Amino acid sequence: MRRTHTALAGILVLSLSLGACILDPKTDTGDGGGGPSQKFQDLTQKWHVLNNLELAYLQRDINRYEELLDPAQYTFYFTDVQQGNPVPATMDRDKDRLVTGNIFTGKKGTDKEVVSLDLNLEWESAQWVELPPDSAGGRNETWWTTTVNYSFTIKTAGGTDYVTQGTPKAQFSVRKGADGKFRLVEWRDLGNV
Repeated sequence: MRRTHTALAGILVLSLSLGACILDPKTDTGDGGGGPSQKFQDLTQKWHVLNNLELAYLQRDINRYEELLDPAQYTFYFTDVQQGNPVPATMDRDKDRLVTGNIFTGKKGTDKEVVSLDLNLEWESAQWVELPPDSAGGRNETWWTTTVNYSFTIKTAGGTDYVTQGTPKAQFSVRKGADGKFRLVEWRDLGNV
């Protein structure tokens, strides 16, 4: 059954089995490649987080990915589609790391093995908005947030591509740690809003 799901969250569900077609599968017609040519940054600026996120996906580097997630309070928000109905869902840091690790490795030795990943965040012109401390919400520190368009492609050994459809958006919120580095505290997959 072919189902189209435009949110990155659907791709995360894909990682658990890499057997379901939750994106629009397309036959691979080229040799793949592409992606950012930038280098990993030291996380001392907000944009470094999004830069490093793209690179961690491109290089399938779970350790680089994990260092982007705030160790104290990271949450990934997404909408899971169950029987055609959107259901809000979340993943904490540990679950996200496990799921993303599965995406990075795929099913080795099968036609579902991931041969390339490309996460493209349109962050270069992102505008960061300061979120002052919120005593009512329990947050006692300043966060910064931005919303960007993204695209995501998974290429498998079997020659199938899983490609996001439309122009999905994601909202990223970061905070500056005691070590002076910015890390993700929230990643909200907004889909095609």
